[in-house]
Amino acid sequence: MTGNTKVVLKGSNFMPFDWRLDIDNQNDTFCNWGELGKTHAMVISSTEAECVSPANTMHLEYATLNLTLNN
Repeated sequence: MTGNTKVVLKGSNFMPFDWRLDIDNQNDTFCNWGELGKTHAMVISSTEAECVSPANTMHLEYATLNLTLNN
């Protein structure tokens, strides 16, 4: 399992920054793939983010995916 597949996440409240409060967590935004670890995520809009899957070195049948905006 080679990984390196772009995954698009859709939802709400994905913006990792708030200009009014001068908060920018974009460098702390990751996709957490459970046992496979984390990969950097890119927030496209408040409803869409992208990340690239890691290699499945553990030969898992599936992996849980969570988006974290604060590491």
